[in-house]
Amino acid sequence: MTSNSSSNSTTVATPTYTALDHATLQIVMFLNSKVLMLQIIFGCGGNILNLIVLLSRAMRSRTNLIFAAMAFADLFFLILHIPTVLFFIGTIRDAPWYRNGFSQVSAGMMNWASAVSIWFMMYATIERVQVFRSPFRTSKR
Repeated sequence: MTSNSSSNSTTVATPTYTALDHATLQIVMFLNSKVLMLQIIFGCGGNILNLIVLLSRAMRSRTNLIFAAMAFADLFFLILHIPTVLFFIGTIRDAPWYRNGFSQVSAGMMNWASAVSIWFMMYATIERVQVFRSPFRTSKR
């Protein structure tokens, strides 16, 4: 914004907030409080059901153990998002332990959990491709 005085012309830059900024903030708040909470609830429920099935004695195989490890990584990833939801809801917004580094540590751990899950999926995919390419060869591992 420009402010002109009668004898002295100076330019003063002040930040202006538009309705778009407020709308964007409202969308971010909705996504990080409501939608993320639903993802955590349904994701944890689904991963727990996967673990119950994949770790049962009748379903034990090398591939299912890989999928179970991936479900553990995904479950850990989702649980690490709970402080983010609590921050956006307002429960821990002013908590010094969250503001003084926990959010960065949590973000790093979320990235690692996501990467671990991705690598387990890559391993399972490569193993399935090998089985598909030579179905009659038995594994010696």
